[in-house]
Amino acid sequence: MLNISEPFTLKRKYFSVICDIECRENCEKMATILEQEMQRIMDFFGLKELSRNLMIYMTSDREVYKAHMEKIAGQNEAIQYFDWMIADTYDDDINLLSLEACHEIEMHKEFDEEEYRKLIVHEFVHICHRHCFCRTVTWDKFCVWFWEALATILSGQNYPDIQIECTPEQLLTQFPDIPDSYTIANNIGKYMLKTMSHEKILHYIYQPEDLANDLAEILEQMKKVPVTM
Repeated sequence: MLNISEPFTLKRKYFSVICDIECRENCEKMATILEQEMQRIMDFFGLKELSRNLMIYMTSDREVYKAHMEKIAGQNEAIQYFDWMIADTYDDDINLLSLEACHEIEMHKEFDEEEYRKLIVHEFVHICHRHCFCRTVTWDKFCVWFWEALATILSGQNYPDIQIECTPEQLLTQFPDIPDSYTIANNIGKYMLKTMSHEKILHYIYQPEDLANDLAEILEQMKKVPVTM
């Protein structure tokens, strides 16, 4: 939850958006995007509803977002904050920077409204994934790469095809530190969605330990089949 000092609140049937006054236009656009995309994403995960109304917090102040992330990281040593970060769902709500604030960060200075739309959907994919996830499993070991695979694919974020060089162990335990980590996750995810049934994908969503056990075989099979999608 972002600590927004002078909030503007926009309420919809299934979610509320709280943002800085200067983010009001972004706020209204984001609400429209979510209303258009929510059902498609929930259907993918087999969800009929969320357990509670979703809260979304948006700020144009990078220091507010940094303070939020540093607090989260201080509570969980598995979570790291990097200055390129612009959105998260670590507290079961969506927290993100405004489009204008994203432009202040070198990595995101070319971000346009279409990419921002994809970012919002990306974060909602994480919200849905969390609703399916068994909290007794150590999520930071089993899920990070798979979460990003599904979020990048379902949001329509584009990544190039590459040769996967990392090991299963690196994916499971060192994902944030792997070069081109999101591209790797996206490539593996595309392969899985093309070659596996939706039921199998759902099984891995609900039983990530089985995915961890099968990952070496999945990577081995990827080497045999060229992936161009």
